[in-house]
Amino acid sequence: MSHRIPEETVSASPPGQPPRMLIIQSECSELRSMEPVLSGAAPSLLDRLGRNLLAMRPRAVWSDGDGFGTPDIMRVRSLAELHAADLAAVDLVISDSHLGSASAFDVIAFLRGVRPDVTLVMLGLVEDAEIAAEAIRAGASDFLAMADGTLSTLPVLLEKAIAHQRVRAENERLHRELSRSLVELAIKNRQLETMIERLEHTARTDELTQLSNRRWLGMMLDGAWAESARHGFPLAFLMLDLDGFKAINDRVGHQRGDEILAMTARVIRANCREIDCVARYGGDEFCVLMPHTRATEAAAAARRILDEVGHMVRCLPPAERGLGVSVGVAQVELSEPADVETLVRHADEALYAAKSSGRGRVMLRGRRDTFLGLDDLASHEPMAVSRLKPSA
Repeated sequence: MSHRIPEETVSASPPGQPPRMLIIQSECSELRSMEPVLSGAAPSLLDRLGRNLLAMRPRAVWSDGDGFGTPDIMRVRSLAELHAADLAAVDLVISDSHLGSASAFDVIAFLRGVRPDVTLVMLGLVEDAEIAAEAIRAGASDFLAMADGTLSTLPVLLEKAIAHQRVRAENERLHRELSRSLVELAIKNRQLETMIERLEHTARTDELTQLSNRRWLGMMLDGAWAESARHGFPLAFLMLDLDGFKAINDRVGHQRGDEILAMTARVIRANCREIDCVARYGGDEFCVLMPHTRATEAAAAARRILDEVGHMVRCLPPAERGLGVSVGVAQVELSEPADVETLVRHADEALYAAKSSGRGRVMLRGRRDTFLGLDDLASHEPMAVSRLKPSA
């Protein structure tokens, strides 16, 4: 079984030492022996070949000051010897495509398993050219078909193959760096999106109640009013005030008072629709912007909130049970406001009327400074009376 050599242990030749070539060629090869051909090549050619190999080493194991270019040559004669060889310091492997009982693909598979980074050049006869493309697809850096088994041009062909391998390796490195950069960019973008989402949530959310804040409510009001005015859609606005909250807050303390505010906010939110904008207006006042809502629907929602807050209060300790809620409702078809500011003012006036009439009530703003209770609204819009009943 082959074991891949960890990348951090691959040292190629030691720094300051010549590059090392491994030749894999059996004694019965039809190609001439490679060592004499390589050893007898012109020194300048070998030096250039060696320097190309040096340039392919990891930067950690060579420097431009290395003065050794001529390669050292090792040889193994079979696949078994290849399995036993120390490949950690090899810069280039040149292999015959025939090793007795082993084939080129056996060599490629083994080397790519233990040294996927090393340059591997396969040699064969002209009639072996048909397997060249398959060998390269399997992992060989190049396949050289030698006419009549002659190796006289081997050093030049090796130099060409190594140059191609250098270009390929550089392209792969750039691709890895690009992929890594794209991944890092995607992570940074996602982090930025998350940060923006958090900032947007913080900018529009009341920290204590997690409802919308007054700033966000104002923006939603402007948009809802513009839509209602343009298309004639119904629109309602509710203002709610907690009755008796100040006395309870003074009695139980501000921390408990904040908890009661947060509980009330959850009750209000739970009894509104997803499209409604539920906001803390300030202190113990809350608002609900209800797009596409007629007066009877808004009154039904207000009544539902009133009942559910009452149920919540009954579950509180005795010292906290003096809490109640009053609701003022304004609706564009009912009070006919001229603008969004008037709509808000109408709801505020209706809230004042509800508190003045005994608290714990719902009042709706009508035309010409008139106010309607739930019973009055039933006669004002008789077809919708059934919708005013609290939901089950």
